[in-house]
Formats: sequence, structure tokens, C-alpha cells
Amino acid sequence: GESERPKGFKSPFRFLSIFKWEERKGWDVLLSAYFTEFDRSAGVELVLKTRPFYSSSDFDKLIDEFAESRGFPVRNERP
Repeated sequence: GESERPKGFKSPFRFLSIFKWEERKGWDVLLSAYFTEFDRSAGVELVLKTRPFYSSSDFDKLIDEFAESRGFPVRNERP
């Protein structure tokens, strides 16, 4: 919660991940951990800087499909 943050902490806290969108880079592990650990009230953001690797470049769609397949909340309910 808000009281657990260090003094002077500014919301949102941003996590940055830079990688090529391919399975061996572990994007599925990253997203699973992020969606499991945080909810919309956590004051965090995950920023992905990525590029396709023999995949679609519609990353919003890929993330939505992944979240749905794993039973995570829909986009407007995720952090």
C-alpha cells in the first residue's frame, strides 16, 4: 500500500524491460510475475521496449491473448 513506500516515493513506479519478443527471452514469465504480483491500486507500470521476432508486432493483442489464456484480468482491470 501507499504507507509501505519509501518517503518521497513518486507514483507510478516504472519497471522497464527491453528485449526482442521471442519465447526464450521470458516475456511470458515477466508478464505472469507482474500480473500476479500487482493490481491496479499498486501504483506501478511495466514499460516494454520490444520488437517482433517472427511474430506479430501488435504487442497489445499478444499481451491481451496471453493474459486471457492464463486467466489474468482484462486490460482495463490490470495494472
